[in-house]
Amino acid sequence: MPGVEVNEAGDSDINCGGPDFIDSKDASKIRSRVHYEVVGDTSDHRSPGELVDQAVGHLKSKGWKVERKTCAADDMSTTLSKTGVAGIASIAAKRFTLRSGKDVPILNILVMTDCLPNPDWKR
Repeated sequence: MPGVEVNEAGDSDINCGGPDFIDSKDASKIRSRVHYEVVGDTSDHRSPGELVDQAVGHLKSKGWKVERKTCAADDMSTTLSKTGVAGIASIAAKRFTLRSGKDVPILNILVMTDCLPNPDWKR
């Protein structure tokens, strides 16, 4: 979606190491993730499927492969992986109706690592 601002929902780490306290995990291993959201313009009439397919096509050209594809009435999502990459990318799109009654496309991209050793962990 050229000319549209991308919102980044901060990078966050999820602890997934050994047991810590009662039911939580310590930070000896972490899963990192970043989430991007792109809200399109009302003039963009592409379907959620078209938006996801376009983003997936770009990643496939970079060596990513589709692991799972989910389609619903007004949204679509695809999960991808890549050999040598310890994690996944998930791409989803939907249409959102504004108060004005006009629709805008929303594209969400989540990139998340597997549970990996934390190089900064000190016991």
